[in-house]
Amino acid sequence: MRLFFAIDIPKDIKKRLEHDICELEKMKIPCKFVELKNLHMTLLFLGEVKEEDLQIIIEKTEKFKSTPIEVSMKNFGYFTDKRKNVRIIWKGLSKGEERLSFISKFLIEANREILEKNELISKPFKGHLTLGRIKNGGRKVSQKIIEEIIRLNKIAENKSFKIESFHLYKSTLTPHGPEYELIKSFPLKDRI
Repeated sequence: MRLFFAIDIPKDIKKRLEHDICELEKMKIPCKFVELKNLHMTLLFLGEVKEEDLQIIIEKTEKFKSTPIEVSMKNFGYFTDKRKNVRIIWKGLSKGEERLSFISKFLIEANREILEKNELISKPFKGHLTLGRIKNGGRKVSQKIIEEIIRLNKIAENKSFKIESFHLYKSTLTPHGPEYELIKSFPLKDRI
């Protein structure tokens, strides 16, 4: 089974992000935008995990202790491929990234064996919410996206919310897109 740890996005924030996605859709670019129901912030992608390893992952993760985290999202950004073509459009954090990075580092250390088995190299955590994936972008498409992101960042609003838990999800790829199943939630408590 394919597993990942993530932060859920509150419904009211998703509704406001719907406006951002609509603005990006106006560009008429070859992009597959993430469905609102699937919006999340990935803390760590584990990849394929054997059923017998699931309980070990849960037990190790339950040892993590932290208080809730206030985060804010504001600016748009993008990730590129090796040829510097835009591949991912995202909304980034303006507050809370250090605390989320701390959770991500804990999860990496707790699950190092699985990550090594799956040959997954953990990149430094970059708090972001993927809004869309570019299908066949070239230089012209990338330039158009970059120009639009610069324009949108001038008018972007801060979107703040409190994170009170993070979650372990199972991801099943289907012809209609990924389906996510909640495996376990890990609360961030007011008192440690």
